Amino acid sequence: MQTIDCSIQYEGEKTRSHLLTRVDVQTYGYYSEGESFSIADNEEVWVMEVIGKGEGELGSVWVARKIPDGMVSSHANQARITTFPKNDPETTLYAKDVISFARDYGLYDSDDDDSFSFSDTYDPVTFEGARFCEGRVWSFFSNLKGKNFEEKYLDYVSGVNLTNRMPLWIEPPKKLSLGDVFGHMRNHFEGTGLDFRGDVGAGAYELPYRFRPLTWEVESQPNKTYVNERAIGTQQTGWNYVAQIRPAFPTELQSLLWFGVDDSATTVRFPVYGSATRLPASFEGKGPQDGVVPPMMSFDLKQAFYVFNLAANWAYSRYSDIYPVMLEKIISVEDQFQIQAKQMDSKALEAYQVDKQKAIDMVSEFGVKMGDGLTELWFNFFGELFVRFRDGYDIQANKNDPECGCDVGGDGYPAPTYERIVAETGDHYLALGEGGGEHASRDEDVTATTTAKAEHKPKSKMALKALL
Repeated sequence: MQTIDCSIQYEGEKTRSHLLTRVDVQTYGYYSEGESFSIADNEEVWVMEVIGKGEGELGSVWVARKIPDGMVSSHANQARITTFPKNDPETTLYAKDVISFARDYGLYDSDDDDSFSFSDTYDPVTFEGARFCEGRVWSFFSNLKGKNFEEKYLDYVSGVNLTNRMPLWIEPPKKLSLGDVFGHMRNHFEGTGLDFRGDVGAGAYELPYRFRPLTWEVESQPNKTYVNERAIGTQQTGWNYVAQIRPAFPTELQSLLWFGVDDSATTVRFPVYGSATRLPASFEGKGPQDGVVPPMMSFDLKQAFYVFNLAANWAYSRYSDIYPVMLEKIISVEDQFQIQAKQMDSKALEAYQVDKQKAIDMVSEFGVKMGDGLTELWFNFFGELFVRFRDGYDIQANKNDPECGCDVGGDGYPAPTYERIVAETGDHYLALGEGGGEHASRDEDVTATTTAKAEHKPKSKMALKALL
């Protein structure tokens, strides 16, 4: 509890700027529209929300709530703490002027402290806050709680009923494993009321991504603004992680940071111990926090960021074909990493009993090898995907084939795409009968086409091109 208290008091009175340098907010202010922090030690987890006081006054206002044991919480760029206990420091902490400041500036005109809501006062939910931010919380909670929860709050995250607020935390039906948490980081609203894989924006391969901007307009509908969904898994992510705390371990070995770069749905997270003194070369580098402009415009296959971008963007091109193969690989590698981390835990614990520094050196070297090894592995995996899915095919190895050592397959576009083509173009692409002019019946056409495919199915890309 002491660690948590100190962290929250530090965040409230002395916080970190985006350049990660210590700043006294009472002296210099806190220039931010608001942020949410997850703060944890080996006993407790808290969610803290903080916002600067704006022009004219230094400091910040904030509130923090302890997540009850057995519950899970989530936040995504939108303040979520509404009303809170005022006399329970074991579960709730807040800035001494969090309410009086709001009254002074006309943000809260009631005399009832108990009715004061941090979110509704300092960060009221708008359509964008509900759809782009709270929607991600809802998708995670819905995956845990099921259809009833999803349907209960769909009108809220759709932006229709902004008063139908979700709880700050929920009780999951079962304890979440590390792998479960990894999986929830790959969420795109699949199977929910905000699933966006079925419209024209998803392209031919049911892509659950929409590229910038988040809002857009069309000339045919003046004075209307439309949106792209903002899912948990999104292409413009720079880096993401899952933090794991193991209370039974010594302090130096207690925390693991499962770190990944780029899209949280296409990355692989590797373990870095909290006490690590070295980082993998393919993941380290200098940036604005060091007063350096990063070399973002220089393509570098030695850097994990570009290796993972390369594979992810290839998956985006034929998502429904490529991503299932990629996901299987992601899960397999992450499962193996968990096994290797447990093996390192045993070795490091044994070394720790004799020499703490030796244990720290061991886990540091472990993280370096895991990270750099992952970058090499993932580049090779991109090569496998490229070879297999090039030119619209699905080409798989067959050592018994004398022409290319492969079988060439591929079913074309998903069935819904063909249905959409027919719905949008009518008979424009309809195959004609033998005499031309007269359309063959659909049954005859399908039969003839199927027979032709069976008779002329090529065994290799070379043979297929010979037929064109």
